[in-house]
Amino acid sequence: MTVELFPRLDGFAADALWNEVARLCGPVEFEDVRHPSATFTATGGTRCNFDKLRRIRNDLVQLAREHGFPDTRGDEEVRQFDFRAARYLAEDAGIPACEACRKGVWAYFTLVLMPDLTDWRFPGRKRERWAGGIRNTFGVLWRRGYLIGADHNDGRGPGWNSLEPLTQDALVQIIERPDLSASPRTARTIASVWKRIRQENPGVPMEALTRDAIRNLTAYRVTQDIDGLGDNELLGRVSAVFNSALRNFSRPG
Repeated sequence: MTVELFPRLDGFAADALWNEVARLCGPVEFEDVRHPSATFTATGGTRCNFDKLRRIRNDLVQLAREHGFPDTRGDEEVRQFDFRAARYLAEDAGIPACEACRKGVWAYFTLVLMPDLTDWRFPGRKRERWAGGIRNTFGVLWRRGYLIGADHNDGRGPGWNSLEPLTQDALVQIIERPDLSASPRTARTIASVWKRIRQENPGVPMEALTRDAIRNLTAYRVTQDIDGLGDNELLGRVSAVFNSALRNFSRPG
């Protein structure tokens, strides 16, 4: 199968465009899906056509409009947009995983294809949300969808029901820790256990509990290959660290 190649910005081009964005006093506006600084991988696939890029942009703009774009939006509108956009990017946008792992592709998304959506989603223009790193606005949404929601044909089916209720803090703890999110199976297991703990223990401070559990799971990983555990062993290990954290937060005083 031929890989579809997506446009990308190298570090120098992304920095130049970011500097232009940072200097703007007014809203950031979309101009065109084409940009003279955007390039493609020289070999190894077929270039994505610009009609498809326009469709991706139009679809995401429509999603954003349903949640308040371009006006001020509330926390729940943002959460719902993030979930729906993550699902769209992972299921419908047709971005190959090998291309989605390139930082330059997501820099193109934020700085060329959807600068107005990026500015709406993260007011204040923090560079990390525009550059092609782990916190890129659309790159992080794709990873959420790919790691937790998408069906990887492993017999477990899709995990959208586990992704949908996750809070922003829980998503940061899971997705932005490469040592825990290298495997979709591990990321999805953590998400499903988080969901169960929250459902069964209303009122428990999930943010603090999650950080405690993830810290202990990361420490355990130093001596144990978590990704190499069988399904039952993995579920047991993740459940153990969350149950231990739950007991700590359930003790009187």
